[in-house]
Amino acid sequence: MQNQIANHVSKRLMVWSAVAGKVLAVGMLAEGQTYVYRTVDTPGAVVTRAFCNNNSGQIIGRHDTDLQFSGSYGYVLTQGVLKTIAYPGAAVTIAACANNNGEVVGGYLDNKGVSHGFLLKGTTYKPLDYPGAVSTFAATIRALRTPRPKD
Repeated sequence: MQNQIANHVSKRLMVWSAVAGKVLAVGMLAEGQTYVYRTVDTPGAVVTRAFCNNNSGQIIGRHDTDLQFSGSYGYVLTQGVLKTIAYPGAAVTIAACANNNGEVVGGYLDNKGVSHGFLLKGTTYKPLDYPGAVSTFAATIRALRTPRPKD
């Protein structure tokens, strides 16, 4: 049984390597695949993390401008162009993932320290709060498929 578990783990391995605050690689590794590793270094950050990438080639994550994490912002890196994600009025913003349409989800802390989720479409932020929850965080998003017309 132990060998079966070890064999399964070796086929799908989560990798997150960081050196001096720079993300080197993030993702799920599958046996028999070829991977390209890339450094993500956001200007002015002491720590950079990558959480997600999509089929459009965007890398989504968070960078911190100080070690107390009071300057934490999300980012989307698209073809070498870095866009900072900062929810308006938030103390901290974390971008978690984006779908292939570029819609970004994540979370933010308001000035009272309460966690909320958000959806960013273009330049419009929409708060996401689950009814009755003390905190919300949106971790992933998929593009909705257009239904096929019935015959």
